[in-house]
Amino acid sequence: ILMDCIQKYNLEIHTSSTADWHFERISLLVDNDTVSNRLYICTLSDFLQYKKPKNNCFFICLRDRISDEEEDEELLLNTIIVNANIMLSQLFAKLQEAFCEVAEWQIRMAEAMTGGCSLQEILEMSKPVIGNYIAVNDAAFRMIANTSNIECDDPLSIKMIEHGFHPESTLELFSKTKRFDFWEKTDYYVETGNLYSPYT
Repeated sequence: ILMDCIQKYNLEIHTSSTADWHFERISLLVDNDTVSNRLYICTLSDFLQYKKPKNNCFFICLRDRISDEEEDEELLLNTIIVNANIMLSQLFAKLQEAFCEVAEWQIRMAEAMTGGCSLQEILEMSKPVIGNYIAVNDAAFRMIANTSNIECDDPLSIKMIEHGFHPESTLELFSKTKRFDFWEKTDYYVETGNLYSPYT
């Protein structure tokens, strides 16, 4: 979600596929004194001058210098470089706002789960953060909950929203293309093969 909020900038991503991006707070790199499991925002110059071990720290750096030999891949591990004409304070504010939004959402979700919220309430709560169309169906193909006011271009989902369940025409398509047979044999998902929907 943090990456989404800065995706419009030109990003250089230097992360290992095994890196566990888990952090509890976002901070500016001010005095070169870092704490584990924290995301630091700084200029690339400040990052390259920082010589202490960077274990369990993650960095988003604003490029303020021309690329040179100091920027070797190993040194830049767990780092994202932002190539954009913005101020460091703007970058920090944007990321901090997104981080706080996610943290508040996690608290609201935990409270909802213990407070017996309905699925519809949980989806509505998730909508501003996830920003995607989600539908939850039961075994009888009835719609239990769906995110509202988010555009959906999947014809099967659109029909389901209109009726609250899969109409007869959709069930006939499933039957003709033997989707029920596939569904009974899998625990995961059914690939439609783009027969009547652009999605799995």
